[in-house]
Amino acid sequence: MKISHHYYCLNRLLFTALFLITFFLPFIQTQGVAAGLESLSFENSVNPSVYRNYFNSRETEFTKGFSHQSISLNTSRINDTGADQIYPVPYWRTWWAVTIYTIILILIIIMYIRCKSKSYQKTEKSTKDFNTELQQQIDHREKAEKINQTLFRISNAIITTSNLNELYQSIHNALGVIIDVTNFYIALYDEGRESITLSHIVDEIDAFDDYIPSFTKTNSLIGNVILEKKPVFLNREKLVKLETEKRILGTRPEIWLGVPLIISNNVIGVMAVYSYNNPHQFTENDLNILGSVSEQIAVAIERKKADEERVRLGTAIEQATEAFIITNQNGIIDYVNPAFENITGYLKNETIGRNVGILGGEQGNTFLNESKKVIETGNTWSGKLSFNKKHNMPFTAIVTISPVRDASGSILNIVSIIRDISREDQLEDQLRRSQKLESIGTLAGGIAHDFNNILSAIIGYTQIAGLKVKKDSETTNCLNKVLKASQRAKDLINQILSFSREQEHEKQPVKISIIINEALKLLRPSLPSTIKIHSELERNRDTVEADSSQIHQILMNLCTNAHHAMKDKGGTLSINLSAVELDSAQASVFSELEPGPYLKLTVSDTGTGIDEEILDKIFDPYFSTKEKGEGTGLGLAVVHGIVKSHGGSISVESKSNQGTSIHIYFPQIVEETGTKGDEPNDTYPVGNECILFIDDEAYLTDISKQMLEHIGYKTIARTSSVEALELFKTRFNEIDCVITDLTMPNMTGDKLAKELIKIRPDIPIILCSGYSERITPEKASNIGIKDFLKKPLSMRDLSITLRRVLDENKNE
Repeated sequence: MKISHHYYCLNRLLFTALFLITFFLPFIQTQGVAAGLESLSFENSVNPSVYRNYFNSRETEFTKGFSHQSISLNTSRINDTGADQIYPVPYWRTWWAVTIYTIILILIIIMYIRCKSKSYQKTEKSTKDFNTELQQQIDHREKAEKINQTLFRISNAIITTSNLNELYQSIHNALGVIIDVTNFYIALYDEGRESITLSHIVDEIDAFDDYIPSFTKTNSLIGNVILEKKPVFLNREKLVKLETEKRILGTRPEIWLGVPLIISNNVIGVMAVYSYNNPHQFTENDLNILGSVSEQIAVAIERKKADEERVRLGTAIEQATEAFIITNQNGIIDYVNPAFENITGYLKNETIGRNVGILGGEQGNTFLNESKKVIETGNTWSGKLSFNKKHNMPFTAIVTISPVRDASGSILNIVSIIRDISREDQLEDQLRRSQKLESIGTLAGGIAHDFNNILSAIIGYTQIAGLKVKKDSETTNCLNKVLKASQRAKDLINQILSFSREQEHEKQPVKISIIINEALKLLRPSLPSTIKIHSELERNRDTVEADSSQIHQILMNLCTNAHHAMKDKGGTLSINLSAVELDSAQASVFSELEPGPYLKLTVSDTGTGIDEEILDKIFDPYFSTKEKGEGTGLGLAVVHGIVKSHGGSISVESKSNQGTSIHIYFPQIVEETGTKGDEPNDTYPVGNECILFIDDEAYLTDISKQMLEHIGYKTIARTSSVEALELFKTRFNEIDCVITDLTMPNMTGDKLAKELIKIRPDIPIILCSGYSERITPEKASNIGIKDFLKKPLSMRDLSITLRRVLDENKNE
């Protein structure tokens, strides 16, 4: 560019010079006269005017000569005055020619300077343009470099951040290098739910810490970007308009830039920067910068969301209570979760690389076969299977086997989910047993009511008969045996009811040796002849405060377990009862016991014994080493609970294949005040009051009337509750007490009691029942009934209760 300009100036200069030379060429070639004054010598001159005249006279000739382009002067000297000769000279030597040449030279210099000035200006302008272009290229390259660095930091943040919140913060920091992010947010869009969520926000004014507004595509700036799927630049004028349309939530900014975050033409969110103070904070170039990094940011967010979802899924599998097994197409285990270890007992390093057949049991092969079918058919299978744990302990599980496919639909792996339902099975068995017991209980309740009525008659007539014969006679002895048998029958009914119904157990002094003998009599027929029974019982100091039915339950459970341990090879069942005195050292072995007298009950067998590693679990509910269907795992747990409720302690001694001994300690009652089943020989309490006795069984009203009259009471007996109510209405003043049965036709005993109390509020009433779940002593007391007697009725129980109620009523 500079060389071309110099050539231009030089050409103009040469053109001007040629033009001037051409124009003045005639003058240069024509001769003239030069004054030559400097060559004349005036020293010898007489009169210089002679020279002037000479020149003047020659002026015409010079002029003519000029016009003819010739000079004809001679070279002779003028010696008129003795002066030097004067010669003719060329015109260019004249003064006016010098002047012209000087002007031409000045013009040439001016033109050259002018050309040089223009050349400098053009050069300077060209230099500025070049520098500007170069600076723009440098700025563009710096911006590109910053953008590349930002993209690199965002890509690196995908790896270095642990969650989405950290990723958002990294994106915010990275963008701060290329654009002002004082006010910045990222909002995610869920197309399926049509919801917009502010996932990350940094705002000078509206932080939304306490309240996150609900954004939609129609009421927000974010919605504009989502709908248009392209960057949006909003200046103050547009923002004011949108504010009037109520499409701005929070404080209106002065300028706002938003770009969509797009993946595969789907908008997953919006990224925006804005300013509250400067309406010129951003330009279109800033919008382009945001747009250039938005795709990378969208990819980063989507990848991090996928990573978090995988982490959540992995965490869920790792923390699930169900066992997860992932196998290849050959059934080789590639992965198991911690729950698999807890359920099966196999450690992870013991299973990886092994076949799923490691889970044996009854249906282990079924599991393997069904896994193969899933691979062949591609269908999911679900069912109930039984497996063995590591130590061959069986468990039941619900199993689901599903194929895992790749994008093309090919099966890559098999995932199996195993949910242990052993406990549910036990609860289901327990429920079935409870339902059976409930059915038995319903039947037993009806039987107990009728049987107790029969026993009441047997006991009552036997006692009346015993009063009419000599005490030392053989008849009296026989009658006493009948009473004892009746008492055992009564206890047996209570035991049946205790098995079939949950009820409060009343503790009273009982002789354990008697209960043990009864239990062994019941067990003997059910035990095989290969099992021998041996017992050594303390019979004099064997009284404890307990519920006889629960003591009976303890013996039945322990003896049943002993039978199970010896059922294959037989053996000896030993029951030992002894009185022991525990000192401080001995009592300290049992955390529940204090020093003092105890009854020690030991039940031993010579069976298979218990493994030492599970010895501390035998009292856990539902723990059982029996085969499925042979036990619920509740027997020893129930025994443990009963012993604790009686203030005792239980311990176990066992060795594998050498048998088991279970020791139970009950607090002993040293001073016996009479035990259950014993009939005292002293006289029964007597009285002379008038008693109204009601029972729908005629033989009960008859025997009860006889017993009451025998101890001095005037007795009115009725077999109908309706008749008894009518009688009471007319004779309520002469009746001192009413004894009524609970279960009667037309009107039950509790309803009859309510009607009687309406007639006479102070009338004492005693309620009797062979068995009823509908009413308890507490409920009877709430009605206004003074006492509650359980059948069968004995003369002793009847006389003591009646006397106490009458005396208490008098004192009131």
